Amino acid sequence: MAIKVAPMSLIRMIPVAAMSVVLVSQPAAAQDGRVLAPSSHWELNYDDDSCVLRRGFGSEGEGVFFELRQFAPGLSYQMLLVSPDLAVGDESPTIRYGSDGDSWKPRDAVIVEYDGGLEGVLLGDSMLSTATKAELRDLDEDERTLRYQALAMDMAALSDRESSVETITVGEVFGEDVTLRTGSMKPPMDAMRECTGEMERRWGFDPAVQQTLSRHATPRNGHRLARRVQQVYPRAMRNTNQSARLRIRLDIDEQGSVTGCHFQLPVEQEAFREDACNSLMPAQFEPALDADGNPVASYWTTAISYLMSW
Repeated sequence: MAIKVAPMSLIRMIPVAAMSVVLVSQPAAAQDGRVLAPSSHWELNYDDDSCVLRRGFGSEGEGVFFELRQFAPGLSYQMLLVSPDLAVGDESPTIRYGSDGDSWKPRDAVIVEYDGGLEGVLLGDSMLSTATKAELRDLDEDERTLRYQALAMDMAALSDRESSVETITVGEVFGEDVTLRTGSMKPPMDAMRECTGEMERRWGFDPAVQQTLSRHATPRNGHRLARRVQQVYPRAMRNTNQSARLRIRLDIDEQGSVTGCHFQLPVEQEAFREDACNSLMPAQFEPALDADGNPVASYWTTAISYLMSW
């Protein structure tokens, strides 16, 4: 199956229905719907500011293009599902990994429309179990950050988890459960980690230092940072109900000051890029600490979504 997806700058994003609700888990349905075998090998792309795993699933008439994209080392990724054959609905998607008993309803999922009428769903997620995600959801922001970082550094548990995941089931997106028979996710995720480590080198950081940090660079007021960017959303885009999803990386020095601002996905309006970065440059961070507790230069990444009503 060959599916060509347009560059990210050419998509129009539409909020999926009921996305303002709090994250909830829901019981998994019995194994039904479509079960799709791979139609291609895994493909790994080394982009400047992201690493991308892609694979096709299904035969002619039911093909699905699947993509995982990481913007930095860690647990989180952006998932994209596109099909030239299956109609995309407007219900909130659910995700279930392997034999997890429950499905998870990710936050901020959006329908994406590509030139030519191709549609899909874009969402943020991780391969953590539904039970672990529910545990994280119930923590306050500071506790959640620390727990998440600890989980990302537990390579033994992460390896076991990725080895056990051999299917990914997506509900609601195409009107029925669609199960992708991925095979063990450990080999492709190992390749992804090699890519994100190389990406850190291109950014000017030593992966050996960054991957053993005792503390990551942390904004002193994360909510204020998000509000700063939201306040500079271009009026023209707001007036025409244009949604947008931003990925931003800030370089942070040993004193916790911002030394660089980078957009990790294309932004069509250059003024948007300049205004957003100008609003973030004065931010102050608790600097990253290396394994011995010494301040080191590092970076901080974030995703900010503008989801307009249609």
